[in-house]
Amino acid sequence: MTAMMGELLQSLHEEFGWTTKLLAALCGRYIYTILKREEKRLAHGRVYEPGSFYEKNAAAIAMENEPHRHPQIPMFRINLKLLRNYKILNPEKF
Repeated sequence: MTAMMGELLQSLHEEFGWTTKLLAALCGRYIYTILKREEKRLAHGRVYEPGSFYEKNAAAIAMENEPHRHPQIPMFRINLKLLRNYKILNPEKF
């Protein structure tokens, strides 16, 4: 890949003359410096994503002000069903 890029640069130098040699040297160093600086920023924790936020509508605010209520789930019925199924699958244990 490096050889191919070198050939491309050489053909550009031949086509456009000394200005491409000068610009390639100056712009290449400038871009390299910017990339190294960006690498340091990212290593120190800089991110490009905006901070997260959320808005609450009236219903969410009203729910927030109410005391928490646990749903009335009849847990004993669920457990009885599970126990019955377990007895059917494993009758030797009962």
